[in-house]
Amino acid sequence: MEPGSEWPVRMCAPRWVLSDLLRWDRRTWRDPVDVAWTWRNDIRTTAWLYGLVRDRRPRLVVETGVHLGKSSVALLSALRKNGSGRLISIDLPMAGPGINRDGVEDHAHVVTVEETGSLVPRRLRDGWDLRMGDARRLVPLLPSRVDMFYHDSDHSYDHQAFEYAEAWRRLPIGGVLASDDTDWSMAWSDFTGAHRGEFRALPGGPVYQRAVLRTGGVEA
Repeated sequence: MEPGSEWPVRMCAPRWVLSDLLRWDRRTWRDPVDVAWTWRNDIRTTAWLYGLVRDRRPRLVVETGVHLGKSSVALLSALRKNGSGRLISIDLPMAGPGINRDGVEDHAHVVTVEETGSLVPRRLRDGWDLRMGDARRLVPLLPSRVDMFYHDSDHSYDHQAFEYAEAWRRLPIGGVLASDDTDWSMAWSDFTGAHRGEFRALPGGPVYQRAVLRTGGVEA
């Protein structure tokens, strides 16, 4: 089965998709974020991330941009199924609509620390390191080796380029760089163009989600 296909949803929906969706559905009518709708809308992304982790079996995964924690649940569930590995998540809640470095308004964020990752159930939190703050400050402090990196924070050109570069120099051969919203800027296109020959594309990602497996460069 291809990593990133929809098979993880069919296999795991009774455990980590449907149960947590029902658990949080009671919040739908009073919270500023429609939790149930976002789960349905992002189901292919969570399946894709789950499949990548199950296929590649990374020891350390990093994600930037947590929001309510849909991607975090997928990543942590896959790591737990693998029997090893941990997740570092970085997020920066903002009050009101966020404006990225390109001047584009982004509503896809939570506004309080308490909301950040609130969908992640207690049973998955043992392997989770949630770090609150600006990715520009926290990403350079990451360990020297990261086996999988998933970008989903500020989607401006400069910030995406910054995260891709920081992630790439930490990835060993066989490491995975994945990104959400690759259509928001030319950063993904420019980055992969500059590193052509050092990776192969991984199939199965939803629209505007891309991932590459590092196949060349310096072994970490």
